[in-house]
Amino acid sequence: MATENVIEDKPLVFVKQVGGAEDLLFGFGTVMQFREGEAITITQINAANIPYDESRSVKDVLDQLLAGS
Repeated sequence: MATENVIEDKPLVFVKQVGGAEDLLFGFGTVMQFREGEAITITQINAANIPYDESRSVKDVLDQLLAGS
């Protein structure tokens, strides 16, 4: 029989953050950005940190294809 999980006296609040193309930063490494007066480290998006499957990134797969293996 299924049981119900209850969090006592603590409501769950979900806040949707709006994102757009300007929120995506492509490249390598990290950069500092200021948001609401606070310095935040942003990791740039590149093929090495986009998963392809459980054990390989997109970069790994592209490297294998380009190497002919």
